[in-house]
Amino acid sequence: ENEEAARSFAKNKNGNIFVGGDNEFGKVYFDENGEFKYQKLSQKYDSLKFGKVWNTISVFDDIYFISPTSIFKLDDQGSITQFSVPNKQTIRLAYLVDNTICCVIYENNEGQEIKHCVTFDGTGFREIRNSREFIPYSFFETNNISYVIGKDGEIREVVQIDNSYKFESIGNKLPLPSGVYITSV
Repeated sequence: ENEEAARSFAKNKNGNIFVGGDNEFGKVYFDENGEFKYQKLSQKYDSLKFGKVWNTISVFDDIYFISPTSIFKLDDQGSITQFSVPNKQTIRLAYLVDNTICCVIYENNEGQEIKHCVTFDGTGFREIRNSREFIPYSFFETNNISYVIGKDGEIREVVQIDNSYKFESIGNKLPLPSGVYITSV
């Protein structure tokens, strides 16, 4: 089987553990003898070469396996649906806000790299307002409030407006030494 390292894990509400790897994803469990086992779930998509599954996220009854080129949704009935990222775009970071998946998207447009953020609601992508002017490199949640951190250390709150989100400036910035930038956490 796949000798690659596991890249991401998520546990659903029933305690099942799901794992993302290199061009595959699956479920880990203990068999009746207490031995650790892996069940590959992505065999239907083996020909896609979708890349490393850097994020595995549990939302309600569903598990999302997120690679640079696709999001795979495993529902509570065991059915898997694939959602392709639009052409010339890749997902670089994914995180959860209010049970909504947010993704940082990189787009190669005639050699120029354009960055923006989208939400994924389980059926499609929607751009986050003002996300072309502020790109998060990391995120965190505290006291049920979600925050993102920019490359220069600026912290913004993720705010829901109608059925969309935006990054609201809160006037805080991490004290980074000169020449130091956030790349990821």
